[in-house]
Amino acid sequence: MSNNLYMRQIMESISRAQSINEGYEDRVDAMVSQISRNNPDGLLRKSFDQEFKTALSMVNPVEARGSEQALRDFKKDVMAKVEFRRDTTSADSKRERVNQVLDRLANIIGDAVGNSFPDGDPFDAIYPQARRLGIPADDVLSWLDRAVKKAGIAKSYHDYLADMWEDNIQHFNQMNGTDYDRNPWR
Repeated sequence: MSNNLYMRQIMESISRAQSINEGYEDRVDAMVSQISRNNPDGLLRKSFDQEFKTALSMVNPVEARGSEQALRDFKKDVMAKVEFRRDTTSADSKRERVNQVLDRLANIIGDAVGNSFPDGDPFDAIYPQARRLGIPADDVLSWLDRAVKKAGIAKSYHDYLADMWEDNIQHFNQMNGTDYDRNPWR
């Protein structure tokens, strides 16, 4: 009788092992599904470990109660199926800072041009403010071009100056009795 009991235990163990192996892909898919539900826009790689632990507590697969190697293999298989997205936070942050500087610079340009018309050089007022915004000295003119273009007021900083001079010189001449006629920006 003890042989029969021993044989039955072996058969039950084999049956359980087969059901564990057969359900493996289902458990992997359940984990992936849980992680995806928590992260509908995709998951960052750096967040995977925390999300994996959270999903483990919710799905509670057999591998969580098994050996460390079984859990590592299971984690690797789940990771292979999870949809990751690129971490663009650094690039997004930099792009936002650049856009803020360009917007501020466009305002500075508008003020400086208005204050220096008709015979001053607005660059004298713009340059120190641009430097305080963190723009490198060698790149100030290219940033001025970018700011004017982003604001949609001209193709370049010098085109903006020339257009402003042409738009306002006749009115200025009439008000002041002067006869400026040569555009210094063309």
